[in-house]
Amino acid sequence: LLSISVIAILWYSALPLVKKLEAATLTQQAKGILAKLDSVIQEVAQEGKGSRRILWIDLKGGKLELNSSRDSIYWLFQTPAQLISPRTALDFGNLRFGNNLGCRAYQAEYGKKPVWVLENEHLKVFILRTGNESHQESINTSELLLAVYQKDLDEWLNGSFEVMVNDDPETALGKGWTEISQTGEDLPYVKVRAHIHNDISYWVDFILESGADFLILEGGLE
Repeated sequence: LLSISVIAILWYSALPLVKKLEAATLTQQAKGILAKLDSVIQEVAQEGKGSRRILWIDLKGGKLELNSSRDSIYWLFQTPAQLISPRTALDFGNLRFGNNLGCRAYQAEYGKKPVWVLENEHLKVFILRTGNESHQESINTSELLLAVYQKDLDEWLNGSFEVMVNDDPETALGKGWTEISQTGEDLPYVKVRAHIHNDISYWVDFILESGADFLILEGGLE
């Protein structure tokens, strides 16, 4: 698997048109080179052990990094030109082109409970993984957010969390499930949605964005 990660620093002041065109041209060049590199990797992989190729790469900017643990090659490029919207990603086959791809999401256990783990550069968030749409489980909203680890401080954050509707404690209890929008590496953001059904049906989203040192909570009626 080959992935491309473009990390952009966005400045919103006006840029000369020439600078914008230079950044866009360099990005297109890098996409073409990495697409060729991916094609060669796939050919070598199909040919079996001992097969090899020599490929010359001439990039005019940015930095190439190899991450063997993820079987990925990254092209990192900082530019004041807004080439892609913040915290978004576009996939082209095995290539991923994006801005601020610092999130990952996966399944694990926390305190012997199944959890969704949302992680970025600053936070590691543990959310209860329970039920599904066809098999709903009992839910107490105070037990959804199990833990938050702050990497910069090397501390587990203390606090309490509970969701209710119209300040009615009974709406914090019900049947439901939690689901994740996407698992994997190099994501612009990750989101877990909890569905709660009692006399009122509603949802709560836990959203962690790349580069953020806070968790976003959103909700609404179903």
